Amino acid sequence: MALWIARTVERCANWRVAAAALAGIAGCVAGLAWRQARLGGLDLLDGRGWYTPGDAAALFDALDGLNAGARAFYALTALTIDMVFPVCYGLLFAVLLFRLFRGGAPLYLLPLALAAADVLENVTVAALGLRDLLVVDTADALLVADRARAQEVGEIVRDLQRQARAEAEHHRLVDRPWGSFETLAAGPGFQVKHLIVNPGAALSLQSHARRTEHWTVVRGRGVVICGDREFELGVNESTEIPLGSKHRIRNDGVEPVEIIEVQLGDYLGEDDIVRYEDRYDRV
Repeated sequence: MALWIARTVERCANWRVAAAALAGIAGCVAGLAWRQARLGGLDLLDGRGWYTPGDAAALFDALDGLNAGARAFYALTALTIDMVFPVCYGLLFAVLLFRLFRGGAPLYLLPLALAAADVLENVTVAALGLRDLLVVDTADALLVADRARAQEVGEIVRDLQRQARAEAEHHRLVDRPWGSFETLAAGPGFQVKHLIVNPGAALSLQSHARRTEHWTVVRGRGVVICGDREFELGVNESTEIPLGSKHRIRNDGVEPVEIIEVQLGDYLGEDDIVRYEDRYDRV
């Protein structure tokens, strides 16, 4: 899968694709402005990624005031803009990174993964006219169940375990003693994670037998140990963790350090780890 993505990016990494993506971004911005001008009162949802219950009530009142044609127009534009915009910016930055760093680490996977996460987060779940149903939506799963059978959710979990599905074992966002990590994208041979290392915290000194890692710092400044080297890594700086190399990152600062981690290998399970030293007694 990773090889297929690389070959696809190589075929598409030209300035015509970049120009088309840029045109798509401009079209989305123009479409958003047009929708706000045409459907007064609905700019609330477009202007922020969150809103209070009072804001939500005002939004639904505005939607109720639209006729059927206007509601269909809003739904269509919301779907297209929310899906097309991340696809376009993902393609644009993937092409730019591929052209600028050809032959190096696969940095173009970062915008593609962020775009995929953005698309998934834009999926809206709505329900009307239902009774005695439970609807639970999380980043990696959606449960719809009869309220009277809520206790049977364990059967679903056991079925997921039999299928060896990751959702049965852990959430997409996982807490750790040093901070947390969130899986942004995964496929055969690759995985992309967002790591947050808290101030004063550090990952264990560790190595992996079946995967390499590429770290790019997007916030803060951390101290990296990789093999015999110890060095600082700041925003927009990257490093490669070779197969089998002892490594860790620690945060000596006062703000969290955020890292985009790209894993490549034939096995990417959390159990592919050997710990040599750990502040949290996990050796």
